[in-house]
Amino acid sequence: MGASSLVNLKLFSEVIMTTGHRQLKRWHLIFYLRVFDNNTGELLGHLADLTTEGVMLVSDQDIPVGKDYVLKMEYPERDNRKQGSIILNAHSLWSNPDINSQFYDNGFKLIDPSAESVTILRELIDELAF
Repeated sequence: MGASSLVNLKLFSEVIMTTGHRQLKRWHLIFYLRVFDNNTGELLGHLADLTTEGVMLVSDQDIPVGKDYVLKMEYPERDNRKQGSIILNAHSLWSNPDINSQFYDNGFKLIDPSAESVTILRELIDELAF
């Protein structure tokens, strides 16, 4: 994946965990990885942060809430891993305007990710999180 596939760093404020909400720490990424609707090929947005249970995309569109998606996330080559992509089933939970009014933040819950997918997500968190 070349530099054109990665979007510059964007800082987010830390999310405060509250009872009854997210159980895992949300990791913010150094690079935004591209995420597509695997069924249509449409670019949905760029991965802004993730856990092994969910993702947040920054997008130029307000993604419909309450819909199931098959997400295809591209990831970069690293030391012992080739460039590739991961397919994730996800359900859109929320969509809010971003701090930059030209974009939207869109939250997804992952639906039964495979053990292999969870391993790749953990590797991405370790490599790209700050």
